[in-house]
Amino acid sequence: MEIRNNSDQAIRIQALDSTCSFIVQAPAGSGKTELLTDRILSLLTKVDHPEEIVAITFTKKAASEMRDRVLEKLKLGLKECLSSSIHEKNSWKLAKTVLTIDKNKNWKLLQNPTRLNICTIDSFCVSLLRNMPFSSELGSMPNIIENAKAHYFSAATATLNLANKNNDVKEFLTYMDVNLSLAKETIANMLSIRDQWLNFLRYDLKKNFLENAIKEAIQEDLTNLANLMPTNLFNFICPIARSAAKNLENLTDLNDNKLSSLLYWNSPLSTNEDSLEKWKALACLLLTSKNKIRTANSVNKNIGFPINCSDKKIFLSWLEKIDPKADWIVHLGRVRDIPNSKITDSQWKILSTQLKILNLAVHQLQSIFSASKEIDFIEIIERALIGLGTLDKPSKFSKKIDISISHLLIDEFQDTSQSQKNLIERLISRWVKNDQKTIFLVGDPMQSIYRFRRAEVGLFLQILEQGIGNIRPIFLQLTNNFRSQSGIVSWINKIFINIFPDKMI
Repeated sequence: MEIRNNSDQAIRIQALDSTCSFIVQAPAGSGKTELLTDRILSLLTKVDHPEEIVAITFTKKAASEMRDRVLEKLKLGLKECLSSSIHEKNSWKLAKTVLTIDKNKNWKLLQNPTRLNICTIDSFCVSLLRNMPFSSELGSMPNIIENAKAHYFSAATATLNLANKNNDVKEFLTYMDVNLSLAKETIANMLSIRDQWLNFLRYDLKKNFLENAIKEAIQEDLTNLANLMPTNLFNFICPIARSAAKNLENLTDLNDNKLSSLLYWNSPLSTNEDSLEKWKALACLLLTSKNKIRTANSVNKNIGFPINCSDKKIFLSWLEKIDPKADWIVHLGRVRDIPNSKITDSQWKILSTQLKILNLAVHQLQSIFSASKEIDFIEIIERALIGLGTLDKPSKFSKKIDISISHLLIDEFQDTSQSQKNLIERLISRWVKNDQKTIFLVGDPMQSIYRFRRAEVGLFLQILEQGIGNIRPIFLQLTNNFRSQSGIVSWINKIFINIFPDKMI
């Protein structure tokens, strides 16, 4: 973000186009609430019923503030506009138009503010569940609890109590060295983050399927890394790497030559898994054990550069020119942790057992939820997803929702979790380009605060690149800051640029 003398007026006007979908990066102090409320006013001029517009945020306070702000603007529309601000004049004009439509269509928004469909993600899901008790398989609406830790441990205990009847539970306990306390805690912790892995249990996972998935992930990571590497790196480093590998090979006191895969290296590394060991060896050559670019102190005989080595000076000269904060350094370091895609029979046996135990634990948890008439936030969304059906086979209720919602706005989108993204995708699964339905996502990765609710900042970056469902939102970025001084903003930018990637990888 940055402070500029010129305004974001052109961007703000574009964001009010009710025929287009947008994803907006709005830093702190950039006036995103104003933008959202103006967007709602703009959409109100186009719909037959105000309920067609659904605005979702993450806290009751934020939802209340947004509704109050819309009502405040509508009330100002009853008076003459005395402001000289272009932005405030535009808001006033929108409010006047909405009030005229409100009167003609007998909405009575000022008398019935609840017709403004502005709510939290949790209350929205609750409203969905109340309208689909059978398709969600939930029945009557239970109480919602923020901390379900006691239920997770109860479900874990119930799962382990099946040991006398279930061989999988016996094998799991054997794997855990019959440490009941640790086994219980492990299951309970997994239940607390089940929205991250429940999808996998819905498929009949096979060993070769998982191996292929790992192989694809490896190739994707290596492709992204290759694109980040310095230009002409391979032409320069190949002969030096071969020489260093050979020097290590000649050391009689070395038991493990970490550069052995580079002994005959003579071309750019491919992004297939076959080249993974070479990438790891390259990381060993260029980076320290802490994944920092090597300096003179760490270029020694232990990585193939003895005192009289002719390549040492050339290598050090090249290293000195490298920006220690370059993106490729971080990603090359991560290569060291990439596993091989091959899963041994013993590994697969353990993994299969763990998957079965998780499946048992989920069923136990659902029984406990049913008996206590309480559920957690994860279960709310999971039940809503069940009720909406799948992307391929939407439920009848999903089709009904599709008819009732024309415009969806999500505030603080950087705090969205994967399951919440799945929910949004189900809601807009039938939307197509140019059907007059829009999605409006607003957020800022720098402000993500809901990691405890499984928020995934990367989803914001992912949608920038890939869109969501059939929709490809237009990217807008607000740059004005109305709250902070330039020195503070510059410092924040400097710090955060090293935390968040330039793109989703």
